[in-house]
Amino acid sequence: IRNIINLKAIILYFGLILCLIAGMPTPAYGSSSYPVKEESYVLVINSYVDGERWSGNLLNMISKFATPEEYTLRIDHISVMLVDTPEKLKEKQEVFFEANKKKPDGIIYLGVNGWAFMRDKIREKWGDIPTLVCSETGEMAENECYFNQRHSSDRVIPLQEAVKGYNATGLVIPYYVKGSIDLVKELIPGLRRYVSTWLRDEMEKHMETSFPEGKVDFYTEGSCSMDSLMAVLSEKDPHRATAVMYYSWITEKPFLNHSLLYSTLYQGINGISRHPVFSLYDMGVEEGYTIGGYYNSSKTIETALIPLLQQVYNGEDMGKIPVSTVDDPHKYLNYVSLMSAMSNEDNFPHDAIYLNAPPSFLEKYWMPLLGFLIFFLVVVFLAWHYVYRSKQKMKEVELRLLSRYRDLFNNMPLPYIRQR
Repeated sequence: IRNIINLKAIILYFGLILCLIAGMPTPAYGSSSYPVKEESYVLVINSYVDGERWSGNLLNMISKFATPEEYTLRIDHISVMLVDTPEKLKEKQEVFFEANKKKPDGIIYLGVNGWAFMRDKIREKWGDIPTLVCSETGEMAENECYFNQRHSSDRVIPLQEAVKGYNATGLVIPYYVKGSIDLVKELIPGLRRYVSTWLRDEMEKHMETSFPEGKVDFYTEGSCSMDSLMAVLSEKDPHRATAVMYYSWITEKPFLNHSLLYSTLYQGINGISRHPVFSLYDMGVEEGYTIGGYYNSSKTIETALIPLLQQVYNGEDMGKIPVSTVDDPHKYLNYVSLMSAMSNEDNFPHDAIYLNAPPSFLEKYWMPLLGFLIFFLVVVFLAWHYVYRSKQKMKEVELRLLSRYRDLFNNMPLPYIRQR
């Protein structure tokens, strides 16, 4: 009977522990077990498609910062590339407010075209909300320019001017076209041809000064098919004097009565292309999606982004904060991809940051070398200690002999000493 009572007590004890464990909050993102402030949330409006790398990098930074214990983070991929008429814009705005009925505490725009399309409608419905606009160019055009995806330089204004009068500021994360071209020319001194998927108008401005001697072929979505792009990527170049500057490729697929946009070509373009593929921003260089480029690292961008996110969350007047620019670019190259695409290591820039590079001799053998150094120092110390102790013992022996001689001399008879 006593054993049965003890068994019941043990079962009851473990049951109580399991109940306590089950009642603990689960550390999963977005879990309702966290003490989330349900009445408040921050809205991220992504002007691009879900899966586009530039906005995806920013979304990862924002999601990492906006912990679910403090805020509910909502993301709306409005995909404004499909908006090419005022009627479609009105329809997009209606769908947006149908999905986001509650006023957010703050808004973060990824892409200035979303800000251009939505800012006045949002202010009309929700008032002036603390807003952060993340932009690649630091400029904003009129709506008509975004309808046809062509920006005339005489119809754009700086972002600093565009946010005036709004509770908004901006963070510019620029592309470095000239630096990227110079990097490719450094790696391929005999460069003759560029294949670019970036906007023709923007690229041509830089090519006139940075690459006047070469040929540039432009392949952008809408102006050509993906098959034609695949054909040029798979062409053989016996001179190995062709490079690809990849920016983006949005694919549209019909689905029921709607169109779906996706941007995943960057994940496989380096494996498809017979020519080295470079990018204008971090497009998975470490994963080997592209060979590399000249751009701001994710860490540099995050350092500039986090304080602005905190100010949005705090409900500060963002209109008093000047537009800032992330401007600390470096050459980033995937060592493995670079070695497979180019054989001449003499052209590899010494000031580049190499990702996935094999460890150097010191990096590879620092543990054995440290162990050997410690062993060597211990041996040297023991040898020095042995020699030192030996000398000390010899001195002690000499002192004892001298002491005995002194005692013997002092104890001699006086006549004997005089005789000596």
